[in-house]
Amino acid sequence: RWATDLEELAYDKGRDAEDRCRALTLLQQFGPTPEEATLIALSQDVNYQVRSAAVFLLGMQPSDATSDALRSRLSDKHGQVRRRACEALVRAKLQPPVEELLPLLEDKDRWVRYAARALLGRYDPAQYRSAVFQAKNPRIAIEGMLALIASEPNEAQLIELVDQQSQILQTQLS
Repeated sequence: RWATDLEELAYDKGRDAEDRCRALTLLQQFGPTPEEATLIALSQDVNYQVRSAAVFLLGMQPSDATSDALRSRLSDKHGQVRRRACEALVRAKLQPPVEELLPLLEDKDRWVRYAARALLGRYDPAQYRSAVFQAKNPRIAIEGMLALIASEPNEAQLIELVDQQSQILQTQLS
């Protein structure tokens, strides 16, 4: 009954979000591990804390369905869920299209920007270099260049990035 009771608690919208999240954590720690379908369903819950906990745990179950669920959470209305989705994608070694990550580099939440940049840093720089250099938004360009520096710290790369940064600094920045 352990697993059944904890899963019922996780789904119970009448219960406190902290209790629901703790139920998922207990299942993950002591088993049986929450099923992928359960986590995908809870990743769409009305409570952002429950969505965030489910997304975090999805990162431990890499699959096509997990990838789709995590990619859909990259545009979640709550920053914590967007951040957890990026972190889960890193953990699961999944790479959504670069176009889905670029908007996160200008997120108002700095933790989301950091997580998106960390995820982008796992890509081959050739996959996103041109998108970063062509970005019209200065924040996207700057955050993307930070990812490039972290993944390719060579002199030629640094000179190219400094040139690009000097062009950005000539524009009106907030």
